[in-house]
Amino acid sequence: MIAGFIKFLSTFGPNSIKELSNLYSPIIEYEDPINKVEDLHHLSLVFEDLVRVFSEINIEVKETSSTDHTAFVRWKMTYQFRKKRIQHRRYKLSGIRYLGVDF
Repeated sequence: MIAGFIKFLSTFGPNSIKELSNLYSPIIEYEDPINKVEDLHHLSLVFEDLVRVFSEINIEVKETSSTDHTAFVRWKMTYQFRKKRIQHRRYKLSGIRYLGVDF
């Protein structure tokens, strides 16, 4: 579970978004400070929008912890906005993702 997610983060971009069905079930729960979705289709839309708005996206995995049914991944993302007026500034965002399996 965790190795595939780490690869997804490390190679994040339009091509990795196409691989979401290899990581997630069609019925999922995903929430961040801006989005809350409950299916794989809408999660794809969230990530596609991210790629549309930002460029130079780089996600570095900083730390992981996992058991048979849960995992935590701490990461740092750097990015730029695509709009020209703010294009040359790099931004940083850190986060922790919880992954779990429901039975």
